[in-house]
Amino acid sequence: MLKWLQLMESNESLRELREAIENAKRGRPRRADGASVDSPGISPFRIGIELVAGVIVGTGLGIITDRWLGTSPLFFFSFFLLGTSGSLLNIYRLARSQKIK
Repeated sequence: MLKWLQLMESNESLRELREAIENAKRGRPRRADGASVDSPGISPFRIGIELVAGVIVGTGLGIITDRWLGTSPLFFFSFFLLGTSGSLLNIYRLARSQKIK
């Protein structure tokens, strides 16, 4: 066991790894507003995906429901509005969570 510990101390990459783990355990440095120094903030790609996904899912459900029940634009518009509002709510929550951290 002692020989293994000595080998670990002599290996530079393991020492760097141990230091990185210790730094991660202590926590990341934070700015004055509380955000992590290395946090990129809100990704524009993620915002776009959140918006498009909700609209597509809502529209798809509306079209499928309209075809199944034989109602023309009723469920299409309803689910489109629900998908859009759900997407906007997700983006708001994402922005708010980034602001709090």
